[in-house]
Amino acid sequence: MRVSQQISQNIALFVPRNTNINQLTSLAGPGGKMEMEQNFLNKKLKTITAYYGELVLDGEEVEAKEGAEVNEEEAEIADVDVEVAKDGKS
Repeated sequence: MRVSQQISQNIALFVPRNTNINQLTSLAGPGGKMEMEQNFLNKKLKTITAYYGELVLDGEEVEAKEGAEVNEEEAEIADVDVEVAKDGKS
């Protein structure tokens, strides 16, 4: 990820459902923008897509705070935007 950020700050990561959300959040860096989308198929969480930089939708921006801890069950409470995609649509 760090090598990719040398080329562009606009990055999308498509990761497995068991990926550590704290790690995804920390990749944005202090003051960085991050948006997370949970991808469901047949009502089951299959994957997560994390967006960074200008790929984050306006009005739904989240600033990562240095040392911020995010509890996976409380992601929305911790100001991490979680969009739910159903049947492959977001």
